[in-house]
Amino acid sequence: MLTMSTDDNTVCDVARPARMSPVSFAGCFGWLHAPADGAAGDVAVVLCAGLKNDAITAYRSFRLLADAMAAAGYPTLRFDYPGTGNSRDSAEPEHWAAWQRSVHAAADWLREQSGARRVVLCGLRFGATLAMVVAEQRDDVAGLLLLEPVPRGGSYIRQLSIEAMLHDPGAQAHGGLVLHELRLSRETVTLISQVDLRKVALPPACPVAVYAQTTTPVLHDCAEVWRSGGSQVTCEEFAGLEPMLRPVFMNHEPPADMARFVDWLKVAVPARSASPRQARALGDTVLRAAGYVEAPLRFGRAGNLFGILCRPSGSPSGHSGAELAVVIGNGGGLPHSAAVSVDLARRLAAAGIASLRMD
Repeated sequence: MLTMSTDDNTVCDVARPARMSPVSFAGCFGWLHAPADGAAGDVAVVLCAGLKNDAITAYRSFRLLADAMAAAGYPTLRFDYPGTGNSRDSAEPEHWAAWQRSVHAAADWLREQSGARRVVLCGLRFGATLAMVVAEQRDDVAGLLLLEPVPRGGSYIRQLSIEAMLHDPGAQAHGGLVLHELRLSRETVTLISQVDLRKVALPPACPVAVYAQTTTPVLHDCAEVWRSGGSQVTCEEFAGLEPMLRPVFMNHEPPADMARFVDWLKVAVPARSASPRQARALGDTVLRAAGYVEAPLRFGRAGNLFGILCRPSGSPSGHSGAELAVVIGNGGGLPHSAAVSVDLARRLAAAGIASLRMD
């Protein structure tokens, strides 16, 4: 199934389409984008989304970016962290470590699935921060694409805290942070506050591209520290990428210029031809948790529509026998994975009612 419209292909300068398949691993839901002709190299890309509004506004852009990278020969995986999007809720109260583990799991799963030997981590806003921290812990990271990165966790937590206080002062837990669906424990807040990308040691000779609207003094210091450690760092203008950060109600405008990222990737981290390998089965895409069972579903003419079927988990088949089912449509530019839709679907399942949340 083609995942780009004609207009999207033209804007992104994609010469060949990509295959997009729903996948799940380690309790996380994601999408694998692979070259349609199967001609992949030895480098794969993991996309690390931002949190909350950053993930929503860039949802379409990340899909187009993944398609563009896959069409260029780089198998690409985008996914939801535990407790976000379509992924299962985190079983642990401490999210920072769980999110790091999920990026490691994504990279390991993608390498196993694609046969790639190296990975490039690409992150937006807090996702870029997460990508940097994870890159320090791995020996297979071939490059980093940082889009409007958050260089200091403390500044990010202060920003979220102000939003949370304005939204609902009485909901704030002592030492923790509650903002809509984002519920961070006191320990998580403390750990994120301690993050400073100037202290992150990158893999030797790891190329880094930073795309930021403004090169702040802290971001400038980060680049200098990384260069002193032997990394080739390029700081690029953000022109043409503004749609990634704009409110979803403006999603009628042309998409961000994905060709810029692909062009950098081809030069900084060229993919060598990988040995031919037999296509691997993607495995079980169903997510199971207490109260619900969720499965991706294609439907409509030629399977051109997509949604998540959420059923009660009271029986082995996931069917409750109830006569009522609910269709949850997305709102404007909000994807089906927006927190309000996911939470509603899972609450309905807990009450014995199946639902389909769809775009």
